[in-house]
Order: sequence, then C-alpha cells, then structure tokens
Amino acid sequence: MENILNLINSLNGPNDIESLKAFKKISRMASKNPLIVEKYRSHLTEKLYHENQEICAYACWSAGIIGKKKPEWYTHSISRLFNLVNHSNDQIREYALFALGWIGRAKPELIEEHIDKIIDKHDDQCPEVRVSMIWASENIGNTKPDLFRNYIHIYEELLNDADKKVRSEAPEFFRVMGKNRPELVKNSIPKLKTKLNDAYHVTRVHSNGAIKTIEKNLKGD
Repeated sequence: MENILNLINSLNGPNDIESLKAFKKISRMASKNPLIVEKYRSHLTEKLYHENQEICAYACWSAGIIGKKKPEWYTHSISRLFNLVNHSNDQIREYALFALGWIGRAKPELIEEHIDKIIDKHDDQCPEVRVSMIWASENIGNTKPDLFRNYIHIYEELLNDADKKVRSEAPEFFRVMGKNRPELVKNSIPKLKTKLNDAYHVTRVHSNGAIKTIEKNLKGD
C-alpha cells in the first residue's frame, strides 16, 4: 500500500493528471477504511472547489464513497454539493447527486431541508444526471421515505422517460418505497403495470419487481 502522506502530497501537487491519480487511490483506500484519511480530509473536501472540472467531479464521487460511512465529515460541504448539482458540467452534476444520495442515506438530516434541489434534477438535459437523481432518491428513500411523499408524481413521469436507462431505473424508486412505505406508492401500481410492456426489457423486469414489492408489503407479508 502506498504511503498516504505521499499520496496527499501528489494530490496537492501542480500536475492535475498526477493529482487525479492520487485522488482515486486515496478514495479506494478510504472506501474500505475512512480513518486512513481522517486527518487529511480537508484536502479532499477542498477539491470540491478545484478549477479542474475532472478533479472537482471526482471530489464529488469521493464524497459519496467516503460520506456513506462518515457523513459527518461532509457537514460543511453540503451547501457546496447542492450548488454543484447545477454546474454546467454534466459529470459534476451527476457525481454531486451521487454524493448527496449516499450522505443523505447515512444522515438524512444533512440534506432533507433541500431535498427539492435533488428532485429538481428529474428534468435535467443529461440522462446520466436524471439516473443519478433517481439513485440518490433511492438511497435517501431507504432511510427516510417520507421525504418523497409529495413528489411521487415526478417519479411516475420518469417511468416514461425517453432514455431507456432512466426509464429502467425509475421503477427501482418504487421498489425502495414499496419496501419502506408501500402506502405512499400503492396508487402508482397501475402506472407500473403499463411498463410491463415497455420496449426495454430491464424496465419490464424492474417494474414487475416494484409491483411485487409494493403489493407484498401492503399485505404485511
């Protein structure tokens, strides 16, 4: 294993390519044992402001990887991550949502006040961002499904998204909600049933799974 201090020095060096390589190694190490980077974590969060967009995007990704285990480390970075969901760079928006989803799953009180800013990305022009919005919602919905009580119709609309990746992921939101609060999505079953004939097989499979999960938990089985 490379010395963490050497990697931190490379992370903060003038060469962006070497900095990004070091960042990826640090994040992989920290994903298994976050305490490795505890005293260096400010060096990671400050990269959320880096002018190099690839490094900034990876800082968002790293925030999700580490924040799922240590969400409190990102308490003071939440406002920055919410700002980044509106960045002009597609990957930065995608990864900022990824981070907020994992941090929000681990500690929903950090994100719940601004949950609407995550949901607003349902109509982002980039399909990868829309998928990331759904993933973030699933993560948060595992811990605090009531946050989505007034937004179910938005996820119903995503069932008909033009992009098949988005369309196939949307039913997974209903599966998560069906596991945790099935009464909130029971009225979505008819719309899910229409997707059993979707042109994309993954959408059909995921829709079927969502329906079964909702119905099972409504019965209390």
